[in-house]
Amino acid sequence: MSTTNDYAFKQGVLLAETYEKISPRPDPTGWWISEKLDGVRAYWNGKNFYSRNGLIFDAPEWFKAGLPTQVHLDGELWCGREQFERCVGIIKYHKGSTAAEWAGLVFLCFDAPFVRGDETLPYEERHEAVVGATSSAKYAAPVGVRKCTGQANLFALSVCCG
Repeated sequence: MSTTNDYAFKQGVLLAETYEKISPRPDPTGWWISEKLDGVRAYWNGKNFYSRNGLIFDAPEWFKAGLPTQVHLDGELWCGREQFERCVGIIKYHKGSTAAEWAGLVFLCFDAPFVRGDETLPYEERHEAVVGATSSAKYAAPVGVRKCTGQANLFALSVCCG
């Protein structure tokens, strides 16, 4: 039996803000930033993947192999840039006939809201938990993050990568 809340996604997940929509714009120095992925949001509770609305994603057992049982992971099921419709099709319509297509997905994780029963860890420790928790899973990986050095750095990254 898991010592963590099996349905932690019901408490809400982190949602990214669009910097340009915040007014006045705050200084992003010291913020952890990552690429905006265009996949399907998924929450791993140690047993299954869930949508933000609590719907279970019927992932094949081989896809879930190696994922942790005592660490919850928040991320996206992703199959590449500009592949959102394909990703949704694989996840939404899996009823055995598309199980093989899951091999084209990866679970990219950006947070670990619960780590061995602890939901109070600072982001840096949660990210370390993501790195460790995905190391044994063939179809999971941490999202690359970096610390922002200021507005010019954020702007440069959004121009080159966004």
